[in-house]
Amino acid sequence: NVEPSLDAAFLDLGAGKNGFIHIDEVQHSKGGGARIEQVLKAGDEIIVQITKEAIKDKGPCVSTYLSLPGRYLVLMSATQIKGVSKRIEDQAIRKRLKSLLATFVPPEGFGFIVRTAGADRQDDEIHLVYEFLKHLWAEIDAKAKRVRAPASLYQEADVVVRTMREMAGGDVESIVIDQERL
Repeated sequence: NVEPSLDAAFLDLGAGKNGFIHIDEVQHSKGGGARIEQVLKAGDEIIVQITKEAIKDKGPCVSTYLSLPGRYLVLMSATQIKGVSKRIEDQAIRKRLKSLLATFVPPEGFGFIVRTAGADRQDDEIHLVYEFLKHLWAEIDAKAKRVRAPASLYQEADVVVRTMREMAGGDVESIVIDQERL
């Protein structure tokens, strides 16, 4: 449902509550002052990412600006840039990482950002994450072409797996989890 008065739309996500998307969260080529009704119409199928989970009676907030985080890189749509986290301040490291990124060919319409955790990693470690994210997007894109909306195309790993991705490096010898269910 397109709601011009809100400059937003409610999307059937196939999970009970409709997702909410404001015009500012919709990638489009209509220019800066475009209204939601110029960009979306009832029946359109778009790929969105949940940016804020549903709370009580309200459905989740969604965006067409997609991002897939990897350990040292983030694959992001609508940013055909190849950048380095602003938190990496050392100019020599930034230069090395930008040089590495220049060798990467992201999927059409996407770009990469090197995360802070990538600052002290070897090029081959970052390259593995690059290959993984490209492969992951290819799988998501292929599924989007096979299934009919509404459908879930990708589910981020649970908090335990995400934490391990972020925290556990090659130097970790063991992980102790003090809850049986985890």
